[in-house]
Amino acid sequence: MHAAKKLRIQGEAGLLECQLRLAATPKAIALFAHPHPLYGGTMDNPIIYRSARRVHQLGISTLCFNFRGAGKSQGTHNHGHGEIEDLETCSRWLKGLLPGLPLVFIGYSFGAWCAFRALKKRQLAELYVAIGLPLLKYDFAEIHSLDLPIGIVQAQFDEFGTATEIRNFLGENPAHIQVAEVLDSDHLFTGKSVAAAEQIGDIVERLFERHVRGVHCTPRSHTP
Repeated sequence: MHAAKKLRIQGEAGLLECQLRLAATPKAIALFAHPHPLYGGTMDNPIIYRSARRVHQLGISTLCFNFRGAGKSQGTHNHGHGEIEDLETCSRWLKGLLPGLPLVFIGYSFGAWCAFRALKKRQLAELYVAIGLPLLKYDFAEIHSLDLPIGIVQAQFDEFGTATEIRNFLGENPAHIQVAEVLDSDHLFTGKSVAAAEQIGDIVERLFERHVRGVHCTPRSHTP
């Protein structure tokens, strides 16, 4: 297992603080988008941190980053507009580092919304996983129209949309959308970060094996 490496990527509003963890023989790459920076969200969020480690154990190289104005990233918060640019910038950088591998977008709360909006513009990824989908705060009406496998990991009592409310919103789930529920938890997954990270890793693995593996090139080794 490779140690995490801190680095900075040039974004539209300045340098973006990132953390890269390379898999020895990556089968995919994953980009993590953190919760709302105005409420303390950064790439060091325990759910982001633990789930990135869990996904890395699957043989997927991961990149976590801080949106503009968060942590040591330059720039100022731009209410989701500039943050989509940050996500697109990091996506291009990661694809340039490891070309030809399928890309997974994993976003938590505000990060899930930014990833969703980026995917509405252009299908940048082959798999989208939303953690704590903030259904009652942002508009996700077009999520059904995304032409890629989708995983949603939701707390049983999430204040911005319970797991039950998510299922009701989706209706009769298309085969490419899966919902996993973290029991006895809230939007912050208080006391449940380990359980949440396990669910996130599991849903990435299931959807990848079912919908993504075999569509792209075979894994290859990478020396950092």
